[in-house]
Amino acid sequence: MIKQAIKEYYGEDLWDGEVHESDEMSYDRNGCHHTGYWVKRGPEPQDWWDVFYDADDSFFLAR
Repeated sequence: MIKQAIKEYYGEDLWDGEVHESDEMSYDRNGCHHTGYWVKRGPEPQDWWDVFYDADDSFFLAR
C-alpha cells in the first residue's frame, strides 16, 4: 500500500520508475518499526534517497 502511494506521488521523478524495499528496517517519527523503502532520482548512488513515513501514512524523502 505505502509502496504504491510513494510511486504514485513521485511518479516521473523516479529515475527507474520503481520504489525499492530496503534490506534494513526503518522507524517512523513515532518509533514504529516498518519496512524501509528507497527511490532512485538519478543514476548515481548520491541520487538514491531513503523514504520515511509516519503512522498517518504521510511520507518524505531523506538522503
